[in-house]
Amino acid sequence: MRKKRHHYIPQFYLNGFVDHNNEPYIWVYDKEGNNIIKSTAKDIAVTEHYFSFKDISGIKDSDSIENFIAELEGIAASILKKIFNNNTLNDNEKMDFAYFVALMMVRVPNFRENIETAFAETAKIFMQFSASHKENFEAMVKRYQEETGNDLGMPIEE
Repeated sequence: MRKKRHHYIPQFYLNGFVDHNNEPYIWVYDKEGNNIIKSTAKDIAVTEHYFSFKDISGIKDSDSIENFIAELEGIAASILKKIFNNNTLNDNEKMDFAYFVALMMVRVPNFRENIETAFAETAKIFMQFSASHKENFEAMVKRYQEETGNDLGMPIEE
């Protein structure tokens, strides 16, 4: 069965914030709605098909990245237990945990949004630069239209 619920914050990590003594919930502050809500680790920081992608043949792959991340999370969970128990980590465990922490930083929606914004800004600057050289820009647009069969649907000047 294909996985479609992908957590961008690991459930084992979220479970560390559960109040196991009173209620099995995580209390979450919703910045957009300015509300405090209660949720479970299963139902927070999750998005359908967050790590899905289309493979080279155009088929949606929902499992490859999710399985890789799950394996790393299992390793990180055991290392985190060692840390909580004040046990010494060996060099491989330190490296694995550093990798996990780095992955935690780049797998969240905010990081994706920042990358998309940076890419869009870079593309805009590139297009403005390209368009400032009229002959080269017209040749680039013409080549694009010939290679793809797509018409821009507007005059080049626009």
